[in-house]
Amino acid sequence: MPPPAAVVKMAVALGATATVISRTQDKRDDARELGAHDLIDSTGTHHMAAARDVLDMSDLD
Repeated sequence: MPPPAAVVKMAVALGATATVISRTQDKRDDARELGAHDLIDSTGTHHMAAARDVLDMSDLD
């Protein structure tokens, strides 16, 4: 299992809402199978802009 997949599985197992950002549909499909709650297409600027309003990135400053 690739490391990002392990992170998604761990987050879901700990009860977190897992959001995956990816360029490819295959990876987003894999993330959904692993239990990711939200999937964001990083190739669409409108998707990324909408995600900015939903995701809490305050700890990244």
